[in-house]
Amino acid sequence: MSAKKTSAKGARVGLTAAIESFLRTGSGRDHKALVAVAKEATEVEIIGACRALREREAWPAGIKAIPGNEQEIFQARRSGVLGRVLAGELNERQSPETDAVLLELIEGGDAVTSDGAQSIALGRAEIGKETKLASLRVLEQLASHLRAGDALVPGAAVARFRLGANDIAERLAALDDGGYAFQEVLRVFVYRAHELIPLSPALWDLYRRRLPSVASLLADELERRAPPSILIHALATTDATDCDLSILVGLRARLDRASAPALLQILPRLRERPLCAEMEKLAQQRLRAGPRATAVPARKAVVATDGGPVVLGGRRVLSEWAGALPDMPTHGDYHDACAEVGLFALQRSTGFVFVLSSHTTVVDVYEVGKGVVWLVLAGSMDEAWSERENLRFEPLSPPLDGKSDALVLLDAAYTLARARREEDRAVTLRLSKAVYALERAASEDGTLVIVRLSPVKAQS
Repeated sequence: MSAKKTSAKGARVGLTAAIESFLRTGSGRDHKALVAVAKEATEVEIIGACRALREREAWPAGIKAIPGNEQEIFQARRSGVLGRVLAGELNERQSPETDAVLLELIEGGDAVTSDGAQSIALGRAEIGKETKLASLRVLEQLASHLRAGDALVPGAAVARFRLGANDIAERLAALDDGGYAFQEVLRVFVYRAHELIPLSPALWDLYRRRLPSVASLLADELERRAPPSILIHALATTDATDCDLSILVGLRARLDRASAPALLQILPRLRERPLCAEMEKLAQQRLRAGPRATAVPARKAVVATDGGPVVLGGRRVLSEWAGALPDMPTHGDYHDACAEVGLFALQRSTGFVFVLSSHTTVVDVYEVGKGVVWLVLAGSMDEAWSERENLRFEPLSPPLDGKSDALVLLDAAYTLARARREEDRAVTLRLSKAVYALERAASEDGTLVIVRLSPVKAQS
């Protein structure tokens, strides 16, 4: 099949032309078109495009870039095409020929290209989602780089784990020469291993010993994934308190009756730590409680931003939302959404829009039954679900009309039309037609924030 796609005007677009368009503009539309064309390309065309683009040094005529930054912008776009789009297509084919070129990108590409190609090969092409693993030959070759002084050590360690090895912490520790270079290798490994390699006692001990910023690097792991045994080990083996809040968040979400005694056993020697009393209270609660009655609901959707707030409103109201305007003027929808901290309503010409906190950049959507939806603004659903009987919801006003219009979550920086062309920038909530009350619940320390939408006649 030829790497051509029919455009809106009926012209046939080839892979080379699609690459050229994206290199010139860097636009989301041209990137989307390139991805579509690449999926239709032949193996020969993909390999040829990879090798031609690796050898290319000149940026396209008319490139959209700040004057003086043309080379830098061209390099970034070229690396993105090689390390993401084309590497992904090479990985889909998995023939000896495409595997050889994928390894060229991993082993011989620039740092950005290699990073992207490794993510593809290791099955983490998308954040938060496992994708197709590379072939055995690619993983084995990448794993062979687990040796002192090799720049590919972080990816090699993950590849070895993907091949079934369970000695990753020991293999990394054997490469530790006490120098700064290994510390940087380990920092990159944390990023590579994220959501792929579970935190173990041996890995925690290595991180704690060699990473000064372990609290910030591992906060998400401790809060969202680490099992109680690891959290208790982490608590018991460090004198620093900078991880304690993340450990407490994780314990709230996953500490059960069986593991509570182990936590109580270590707490007496941690009395001087500020969160010790809170942890002891939690352990006692778990001992008195029975097993969890129901499983944590599955996430239905997510909306993410680049740092600004998420807004919630009717589709008709948000169809007039202007998003972020050029040069960030001191007026307009986006400016108004960023003007306050916390949850608040904005009156627009056709109705109300709720701003879900200027500090919330990701909103996870969960259906919890009886037509009720939870929006998780901070913390995890694991934590929220384990604490659901203790949550105290307070009403927000005004209610939202979901009877005559669909309710939508939107990245406040986008117009609704533009957001629909991007991933995770807008989502229409699948709700029955009703007027919905909004209520907010939060933990005392603010690490957990939930907004509940429920039909006015069926609040629960």
